[in-house]
Amino acid sequence: MKILCHIEKSTINYSKEELQFKMHSSPLETITLEESIALKDKILEKYNDIDYIISPDARGFLWGTYVAALLEKPLIPVRKHGKLPPSCVMTTISDKTEYSNIELDIPIADLTNKKCIFIDDVYATGGTFKACQKLVEQNGGILNDAYVVLDILISQDEVNSLITSNDIKID
Repeated sequence: MKILCHIEKSTINYSKEELQFKMHSSPLETITLEESIALKDKILEKYNDIDYIISPDARGFLWGTYVAALLEKPLIPVRKHGKLPPSCVMTTISDKTEYSNIELDIPIADLTNKKCIFIDDVYATGGTFKACQKLVEQNGGILNDAYVVLDILISQDEVNSLITSNDIKID
């Protein structure tokens, strides 16, 4: 499998090291059918009865769309606050991550007792996943697992990933 991104370490007035992502190609060039199938297969190892794919703005949409199509499941996009049209009925969550505040919107859907899976490109502190989890729960759904391409291994959360930061070169 090819390396999807290059990571550089730096310290910028945080108690922990901040990881800065530098993409060496466009996100569309990094998504392959092989990797999308690998994510789908990881999901099917544990679940065969999911109802929705939940993916956050912006590269999560790309991965989520591919995997949702392979699984033949609908995708619910989670947008940064203010990106959905004002006429859209939505649920908004404001949450604090280790390094920033996050504010996300999801179109209101009846997710009562629906099983959802989170798909994104990178998992670092878990803030986006946890905010998405709260959004899904506010709409009556269940979101227990995160599936990502790259787990940076900052958090102690259990994450399903294709590769981890241990698998790639860090400068």
